[in-house]
Amino acid sequence: MSIAFDWAEKPGNVFTSDRAERALLGVLLLLGEAGLLQCERLRSDDFRSPHRAAVMAAMRRLAFVGTPVEALTVAHELERGKLPPPAGVGWFTAVASLLDFETVGACDDDSISAYARIVAGAAVQRRQAAWGA
Repeated sequence: MSIAFDWAEKPGNVFTSDRAERALLGVLLLLGEAGLLQCERLRSDDFRSPHRAAVMAAMRRLAFVGTPVEALTVAHELERGKLPPPAGVGWFTAVASLLDFETVGACDDDSISAYARIVAGAAVQRRQAAWGA
């Protein structure tokens, strides 16, 4: 069961990649540092949601210092930050919600690359729209 929080898709917004963002973060939680290497070009600000951006940034910080990237360590890292968890729940619940049945079934390098391309493509579209292009 997936918990939506404010991470739910927004109807009518063609520049969102919410499902891909959630799936990508879920797969990265399962694969840890090895998964992060597959999407090293992806930036935290490519994520539409500030909460998902914070999750990605926390994963990268943990990997950089050699700490395992998993739900508990990511949640702990996020609790140290200034951003409150989504919808007033704890960070662990929010991070663990990324591990749903869709994520577990798509836990491979090809999925990471595909999800990262979707997230990056939507980010480019949002930036172009903001610039008026």
